[in-house]
Amino acid sequence: MRTLVATLLLVLAGCGGAEPGYDGACGELLTESDLGTTAEARAFFDEGAVWTEDISDDDLRALVEKFYDAGAAEVVFAGIEEIEGRPVSAWLVVKLPASTGVRAAVLKVYNDALQAEGDAATTDAGQTYLDLTLD
Repeated sequence: MRTLVATLLLVLAGCGGAEPGYDGACGELLTESDLGTTAEARAFFDEGAVWTEDISDDDLRALVEKFYDAGAAEVVFAGIEEIEGRPVSAWLVVKLPASTGVRAAVLKVYNDALQAEGDAATTDAGQTYLDLTLD
């Protein structure tokens, strides 16, 4: 998984952190058609979608399942565009649940990924979303 994290994550595409304004940026990412389309992560896998040539489907699916197992309310691929006839996503957006204890578990999965990449952990500041840039 560490290899996946090192390959997969370049932290924070502009939403999902603890700083003000991130939820608005994620909201735009999820709703603005000029930024690409969105799809629930499991459904995107089921459609046989492609993300990047550098990340295996199995590794990416495992990360999505870790978020769901921790209690994420929803995991969405965002910024989906067709490149060379294949759907490719630029971001993975995780919607945090309301429950404080469950939020902590989801944030742990997120922070483990950030820290494995050498980045600082994100705190729970009441934000709705977390995001990871797919590279």
